[in-house]
Amino acid sequence: ENMTTTYEGGNRKIWFFENVDKKAAMEIKEPVTVTTETDQTVYIGKIDGTANQVVVMIPAKCKAVTINSCKKVAIVCEDVVARIEIVNSQKIQIQINGAVPIIQVDKTDQTTCYLSAACQALSPSTLVYSSGCTGVNIVTPTADGEDQKENPVPEQICSYVDSAGKMQSKIIVAGESE
Repeated sequence: ENMTTTYEGGNRKIWFFENVDKKAAMEIKEPVTVTTETDQTVYIGKIDGTANQVVVMIPAKCKAVTINSCKKVAIVCEDVVARIEIVNSQKIQIQINGAVPIIQVDKTDQTTCYLSAACQALSPSTLVYSSGCTGVNIVTPTADGEDQKENPVPEQICSYVDSAGKMQSKIIVAGESE
């Protein structure tokens, strides 16, 4: 198994699950479970699930989750204290069954974040920051809890310098008129 617990920077616990190539991913038939404690971070890196999607389950509360340089990986987690960060990845699905205050998506294509009612109940609700991304969707439960609503994250921003010399920016939402 490619998962180890290590200590980094003193007593900061980090679970690593990394370096799974396409061939090794074909051998993974069941979800990979990472059992954490509240003060532990999970790092998922260099997983290539293009031939067989790799699913990672994090069934307990953890401090943070980082997904870096992964392809076709799904993460199912409970509560995350600080943030989930997705970087340099493709075709990522993340399902939060508990709550997470911040999701940060950078240089990533085709990411779907399934948020729970607990995420929406936070004040403010879960914040999703994205930069250099395409195809990011936030899926939330409807008010009656019977269905889900897909919310695409805007990819286009119109910026200009106004007559007073101040930078102005406007988010362009697909399907909406100016």
